[in-house]
Amino acid sequence: MLRYVKQKYADNFLHIKDVVEILSRVGERYFDKDFQQTACALTHRTLLAIVPFFAMMFAIARGFNVQNFLLDQLTQRFASQRDFIVRAVSFVDSYLEHTTDGVFIGVGIVALIVTLYFLLNAVERSFNTIWDCPERTFARKFTDYTSILFWVPVLMIAAFGISVWIDSGIRSFFLLPNISTIAEIALRVLNFAIQVVVFTLLMKYMPNTNVRLRYALFSGVVCSISFELLQMLFSFSLYVSSYNAVYGSFAYIPLFLLWVQFSWLICLVGAQLASAAQAQFHK
Repeated sequence: MLRYVKQKYADNFLHIKDVVEILSRVGERYFDKDFQQTACALTHRTLLAIVPFFAMMFAIARGFNVQNFLLDQLTQRFASQRDFIVRAVSFVDSYLEHTTDGVFIGVGIVALIVTLYFLLNAVERSFNTIWDCPERTFARKFTDYTSILFWVPVLMIAAFGISVWIDSGIRSFFLLPNISTIAEIALRVLNFAIQVVVFTLLMKYMPNTNVRLRYALFSGVVCSISFELLQMLFSFSLYVSSYNAVYGSFAYIPLFLLWVQFSWLICLVGAQLASAAQAQFHK
């Protein structure tokens, strides 16, 4: 019995030691790899690519006649960035309405795709630096990035549709006075689960190396929790911030840039956490 207790405490001590070493490695690499500068660079790339990405997503949505539904879902999911999303979508609508000339359409589509490819390449390079692995070949980049650019908008629209379908199904199936609370909780759980899947896929497949699913999933959960806290923080800051007094009607721009930078920091730290955990338990 005493031997069992000693072994149990020894195992717990080893687990605590592993956690401390992982967190220590993440902290060291945070400054060695200069995550702040990398997040700033990715923020700049994102600002250039956000309108092209919305243009591609809303072009697909218009094909299914769900563009208004998509806008409503985006403004609900990212309520803290509602003003920026509405302004970006207005740019997209203007672009799609005035693309009547064939040459202009061709050049515009190429420019949009190239901008998005540059963003994905920058993200991959950042993740590969964290994992200390080489970049993909040009052929693999072309096939992988093309798949991402096609499937991400489709899956986002499908995820939004499934969420609304489940929400309406719960409300119509149950006849309870507190159904709104039940539906809201179920919808929040579903959205969090989808968010975990997105972060897990990012952690597993963006680096050009073999990332074990358990560590990608662990990092995905941590990133999802951190992202939810970030959303709450920025939603709260809308009520107490003095940005409107300084920037006026353009206050949503610095808030959006800060939100994007912190979001990329969460992704970079999450990738480093997965890398450190895999290195610790698979030496």
